[in-house]
Amino acid sequence: MTSPDPLARQRWLALRRVDAAAGETRLRYITDVPGQQAVYIVKLEEARALLAAPASPPGPHLVAEAAARGTTALAVAELVDGLASTWTGVLSPAIEAARMAGKLAVEAATDAAGIESAAEAAIAALGAL
Repeated sequence: MTSPDPLARQRWLALRRVDAAAGETRLRYITDVPGQQAVYIVKLEEARALLAAPASPPGPHLVAEAAARGTTALAVAELVDGLASTWTGVLSPAIEAARMAGKLAVEAATDAAGIESAAEAAIAALGAL
């Protein structure tokens, strides 16, 4: 019978810290408020529909935000689409790459110092994004 990994708890805690750091990094770019993700999805759908057919009537979320900003619904649609593209094409993948690289390094570490070093390196990389 093999004995349990004596580093298992430290590794588990380090993995949780890396995930938490990824979450903190994401929160610098996205809003984590109940219902807000659904609003963002609807706004993006409205934005892409308006950008595809600029002569069509804009959706209510775009109209409301345009009024709040003192601009046009088309300008808001361009902003929403641009932000979504930056998030999905650049920021989110970079965060996920740093998170996964860190977790793999933690898993590969063979001693307590290596686990801690891998976790700290991942957390620093996430903090730099």
